[in-house]
Amino acid sequence: MNAMSYPTRQALQRGLRFFAASSEGDGEAGLRRARQCGRLLFAEDGGPLVEFAMVLPMMMAMMTGIFYLGIGLAQYIQLTNATDIAARQISISRGVSALASDPCSTGTTYFEAAAPNLTTSNLTFVYTINGTGHTGTSCTSLALTSASQGENVEVQVSYPIHLGIYGLGWSSIPLKAQTTEIIQ
Repeated sequence: MNAMSYPTRQALQRGLRFFAASSEGDGEAGLRRARQCGRLLFAEDGGPLVEFAMVLPMMMAMMTGIFYLGIGLAQYIQLTNATDIAARQISISRGVSALASDPCSTGTTYFEAAAPNLTTSNLTFVYTINGTGHTGTSCTSLALTSASQGENVEVQVSYPIHLGIYGLGWSSIPLKAQTTEIIQ
């Protein structure tokens, strides 16, 4: 139902007739033109378009949020898999002297190779070998020796992700992955 009252509609139609009669020499052609203008004024064909224009921003924000969540999930899966690979490589590198002298560098190298889509400057590594912890990507003081066999190596990596929609970002959310392996 149109929201315009009956008297208002009648007055508008009279004004259209007057416009048509005064602008056209022929009264019948002017009246036809006024009726066409009246149909355009009173038509309700634009309702779905208005509804779509109102719903579109919310729908786009929701879809963008879903895409950002998917990207964050993909980064978390890559982080956990790369952490597993780094810990596994450290645990089997005890017999190789070049790799065993700096196990943190070995783990970092394998981690970066396994997670090429993560920004390396944003990664934070914590290595724990034989109960001794070290933060960073190089740790010659934690060298793997023959006495290290059977001990645990723990690799913990954190990576911040920034979730935001159209420039409206929240604070970064740290993703953390931790793996413990037995030194072979």
